[in-house]
Amino acid sequence: MGKRKLRWLSHFQYKKGNKLHNKDCKGHDSDVQANKRPPVERLTCDTFQEMTAELWSTAFKDHLDKIPTCTGSLDWDYSREQKRGLAWITSLRCCTCGYKSPPHKLYQEISSPGPGRKAARINVALYNNSMFSAVGKNPFQAGTQVTYTLCENVTKKKRVISVFCGNKLCKVGELMRSRGESVTCPGHDNCTANIPADENIGNEKRWAGQCLDEIQQDSSPLILSQLTTDGDSTATLGASTQQGQNIENLKDLHHFFESQRKQTCKAPFSDKMFPGGTKTARESVKKRFAQDLKIRCRTEYENAYQHFGGDIPKLIRAMSYSGLTPVIVFTI
Repeated sequence: MGKRKLRWLSHFQYKKGNKLHNKDCKGHDSDVQANKRPPVERLTCDTFQEMTAELWSTAFKDHLDKIPTCTGSLDWDYSREQKRGLAWITSLRCCTCGYKSPPHKLYQEISSPGPGRKAARINVALYNNSMFSAVGKNPFQAGTQVTYTLCENVTKKKRVISVFCGNKLCKVGELMRSRGESVTCPGHDNCTANIPADENIGNEKRWAGQCLDEIQQDSSPLILSQLTTDGDSTATLGASTQQGQNIENLKDLHHFFESQRKQTCKAPFSDKMFPGGTKTARESVKKRFAQDLKIRCRTEYENAYQHFGGDIPKLIRAMSYSGLTPVIVFTI
């Protein structure tokens, strides 16, 4: 081995006891620097490096066994790359002899009992992220802050009567953990976080309860009787639990009539109800019918609300006789 090669090794490696350590380009101990990374970042990086090293090691041996006389170098075969969500399948090739390594997965798979392609672990982790779905908990989701507001619907000004601001970020905690201290946010001195890192950022039940708790701190606290939310919100349950008495859950118009449209599309109509030579054509007419019915029903409601000046008892009594109007329109 030449002197230049020896100097290169002496710059990037050194011995500490009986263990050989590596140095980065700045002369720092890269093994120590790697251990300072957060656990999840270190796990992701180590997994990718392990799979990549396995790809190159296997391809080198396979290339040498099949074509021992070739002196070419291996390179990435970009033409055969496959992207599956956040995961990749790739291979290597030799430009000199034309060798191509078998496709290699740069990710870990999740075993499944049924047939079909196995899912990549990194894609399953993203799906289980509680910011996007309610499947389990992922303490390292992307959402770190939330703002939840309650507005009154009694006056025309629609004033905000309560606000909750949740935060998972804490620089002090990060600094203490980087020094090896075992701390949990929130819970230590000078912590700026007020919700845990594994808390679902879309937990409307808890945020609504926090807003009700703020309202109850007033000298003359408001008592809520109704709360308007979307169709699948659990905010009313959280507010009712915090208040200690039930709160009626009202649906906003957009989500209410959108639910009506979806239920119309699911309704088991007769095969001869909608025209069309094929099932696809009949389904298309059915969807247009559901959309038109939604618009007509909402128009009836908004016109009645404006006519009676928001008088709910009169509105309900008048709307009880308007059910035949859409039927008459569609049968003419």
